[in-house]
Amino acid sequence: MTRKSDAPDLDLFKDIIGLDLPAERLGEDLTAFTDILVELRKLRELDLTETHPVVVFDAAKTYGDKGGT
Repeated sequence: MTRKSDAPDLDLFKDIIGLDLPAERLGEDLTAFTDILVELRKLRELDLTETHPVVVFDAAKTYGDKGGT
């Protein structure tokens, strides 16, 4: 995919996410969260097809017998 020459330059963190930090602070934060990103990638690779959660959230249960199934 090519970028049009008249397209504005977008800063991912400032323009898209709304995070306006100085470059050095942003670098520090990204470094600090690198370990977390590694662990999240490991979790995303897990096959949980046959694994059922301990707790199943059902919003209809909040209303008792009045609503839901």
